Amino acid sequence: MTKHWLGWLGILSMNFVAGRAVYAQAAIEVPMSKGPDARAACVPGNAGEWVFKIEEIEGKVTKVVVSVFKNAHPTEVDGELRICADHPDPRPQALCPDIPENTVGEIVGSLTLTKPQIGKTAALPLEDGPYCVAVLRSGRGRLVMSVNPPQ
Repeated sequence: MTKHWLGWLGILSMNFVAGRAVYAQAAIEVPMSKGPDARAACVPGNAGEWVFKIEEIEGKVTKVVVSVFKNAHPTEVDGELRICADHPDPRPQALCPDIPENTVGEIVGSLTLTKPQIGKTAALPLEDGPYCVAVLRSGRGRLVMSVNPPQ
C-alpha cells in the first residue's frame, strides 16, 4: 500500500514540477464480455482539454468509442448504466448533479480509438461540466478508461 501512495505522490509532484495542469480523474470500466458493451457515468470538470486514456485492457478489444453528452444522464439498459439519455426517461437513471430535470441531451463530442492499447490517449475541448460520458468497447474483453478533465 505504501508503494502505491508513493507512486501517486511521485506522479503528482512531477506534474507540478513540469508546470502541467493536474487532472482530476474518473474511471469508467466496461467489464469482460463476449461482445460489444458500454458503460456511462457523470463526470464533472472545468473547461479545457479533457483527456481520455486507456488505463487497463484485457482480452481482444478492437475499438473504443467515447461519446460525451451535455444535459444527459447515465441510464440503465439490462440493469447497468450503459447509455446517456434525456430526463425524464422511463428507465432508471443516475442523475448528474447540476443538470436540471426535464432536459434534452445533446452530444458535444465523440472520439474513436482504433487498435486500443494501455496508455493510448485522445482529447476533446469541452466547456465546464458535468457531462454524461459513455464508453463503448467493441470486441471481447475488459476495458478501463480514465476521464481527465482539467481542474
